[in-house]
Amino acid sequence: MIQIFIRLFIFCFILATLSYSQPTDYNYNQFIKYKQKYFTAILQGNKADEKTNLKKLIIFGDKANVPTKKYKKEMVKFDKSSQNIKKYNIIDQIQDIKVYSNNISINYKNTIIDTTIKKTNSKKGLYKIENYSIKGNLKDINNLFLKMDKKILDKIVVYGLNKNTIRISLRDKKAVNTTYKIKNKQIIITVQTRNKKQPILKKTKTIMLDAGHGGYDSGAVGYGGIREKDIVLSVTKKATKILRNRGYKVFNTRATDIFRQLKYRTKLANKMRADIFISIHANSIERGNEHVSGIETYYLSPARSERAKAVAATENRADIRAMDKSSIDIFLMARNRAKINESNKLALDVQNNMLFNLKKQYNNIKDHGVRKGPFWILVGAQMPAILVELGFVSNPIESKRLINQAYQQRLAIGIANGIDAYFDKITKF
Repeated sequence: MIQIFIRLFIFCFILATLSYSQPTDYNYNQFIKYKQKYFTAILQGNKADEKTNLKKLIIFGDKANVPTKKYKKEMVKFDKSSQNIKKYNIIDQIQDIKVYSNNISINYKNTIIDTTIKKTNSKKGLYKIENYSIKGNLKDINNLFLKMDKKILDKIVVYGLNKNTIRISLRDKKAVNTTYKIKNKQIIITVQTRNKKQPILKKTKTIMLDAGHGGYDSGAVGYGGIREKDIVLSVTKKATKILRNRGYKVFNTRATDIFRQLKYRTKLANKMRADIFISIHANSIERGNEHVSGIETYYLSPARSERAKAVAATENRADIRAMDKSSIDIFLMARNRAKINESNKLALDVQNNMLFNLKKQYNNIKDHGVRKGPFWILVGAQMPAILVELGFVSNPIESKRLINQAYQQRLAIGIANGIDAYFDKITKF
């Protein structure tokens, strides 16, 4: 009798073990599945999928008795970020909307987070209309009356689409042409109506954008075989289009995949009498340090750090000359010190605006700051000149971002905004 009970107990124990192991295996497999999806979302910069998959991997990880402490910490960060956005929606209202000359200025109380702007065209009766739908809330918006000189624009209509969006409708009997730019707490819409004599303050500055390397010189070859020369050419083209739309005169040292000698690039900038020169590059680092990522901007000066010297050595390889301390020092003695100071200011504005624009959409954007460096590409320039390193092609995450068109567009807008910020600080514009 006792033996029967013992056998029955063993049978029940085995049955219970088998029935329990099946969901455990299922939960673990689900944990692995959503973990892979979570990391994929991080690489793609998809915040919504990142959060969704993070939640699920925590649920199934707990069921499978897998440690999930670090993932729960990441979820706390997401929750805090959501709370900050909610606070922003309550606090960061539009302070006012003003018209001056041919500009409409939308001024916010705090730094703009949601920069979504929808621009559409339509026609109503005699009027050709350009509409801006802008995120934000303004008290008594329906009582707001805005007026611009009739020689520039016939009519401005402002109203609330919903509690979080306003509509600015620009109406004229002739075609309406506008551009806009976003600053920290401000959106500025500039009206340029065709076929009308109007006192528009056009930007008269000339910019030379230099896409590094090209042709047989691929520059850095990074993770997955991506090439520096292709990335920087794409970003340069995007930045050129944005700047031209804002009224600048923009030239490129190369618009296709061809090689240009370093001395040709600055010689062309001098010939075109450019007001500033920006050389655009992508960074790389030796094997074993693939985790290094981030953006940095250089201006010409003797290198003060081993890092700056290493980057300069990489970018100077295309030139047959070797830059040593004595040659750079001799050059700097002859160079106008004011140009070096202006280059430093330009570097700071471009670096800060690239970072600001990227951080609105992407996590883990590293700031390596503005540095001094002995770059031959900057030596011949007779104007403020900087060299931008967009990121590391040797980093597996950053390399995928650098070939992404949306990421490149954000970099290009950041460069353009930095140029705007630099010229805004110069009294003679």
